[in-house]
Amino acid sequence: MFQQYLRLQPVATQSQVPLSKQVPERYSTVLEIREDSGVLDFKTDTFKDYLKKDAEDAATRSPAPTLHEAEVSLVKRMLRTHLYNATGSHDVFDRFGFDGFFADKAKPQSTPIHLPSPSDCALQATMACLVAICDMSGSNDFPKLQEYGWTWFACHIDRIRIDQADVPRLQEIGRRVVRVLYDADMIDIWLDKRSLEEPADDWLFAKAMFNLLSNDKVQAGLASMPSESRWVLSITSKEGPSVRLLERVAKRKAERWLSDGDQGAMAWLNGFLCNVSVFDRPLPVVD
Repeated sequence: MFQQYLRLQPVATQSQVPLSKQVPERYSTVLEIREDSGVLDFKTDTFKDYLKKDAEDAATRSPAPTLHEAEVSLVKRMLRTHLYNATGSHDVFDRFGFDGFFADKAKPQSTPIHLPSPSDCALQATMACLVAICDMSGSNDFPKLQEYGWTWFACHIDRIRIDQADVPRLQEIGRRVVRVLYDADMIDIWLDKRSLEEPADDWLFAKAMFNLLSNDKVQAGLASMPSESRWVLSITSKEGPSVRLLERVAKRKAERWLSDGDQGAMAWLNGFLCNVSVFDRPLPVVD
């Protein structure tokens, strides 16, 4: 699945060497592909703990300055000239190993391993899921990522710190979530790909999506989708359960139940109606 995720990245950053070959040959000291599940993971938790601590320390220390080759060459020449003028010999410069020192400074700086925060990880995971299921829905090249995306995209949304997330990316996510909830074709794909017979998770997922789409900045990103934007505002501006975001999904689920006799849909529809009716209808008066 991770190999499919990498194929979503810009072409310039992609490698032609499959991940199954790269990991054993280049990253085997840190990463492994588990034989039983095919999951890519760190070999031990020690690496994760180290990267987490390093990321925490990096937040408090000043970044190392970037040195250009011309700058290094200039300082090296100035130091050599100064020592020669002071001692009349190049021997001092050589004995102190300044050649090696400046050679190290002139080398390209290695790229540090960056460990994103849990919220940033959730943001990236959500985006990957939604790109796979929304933008690549007609492709057969991402089956595992699409299957995972339909099942877990809302779970990842729930882990995003919305108040700290990058606004443009958050808006991209918001637009795709609305497509999943509003567009009839996307809803049909959802019903085909994701089992809705177990409703409990869906009520929790609806809350995560409701919190996202209730955000002012996310709603501002729906300006290019006027019909969908009005629908989102009509749902989020009223007092009521977050599961109302699934009303169009429920309608399509009911249509398919009536036409196809999908008896397994009854538990889901019953849970949806019960959650909505508690808020939208007054309790009956008992004489």
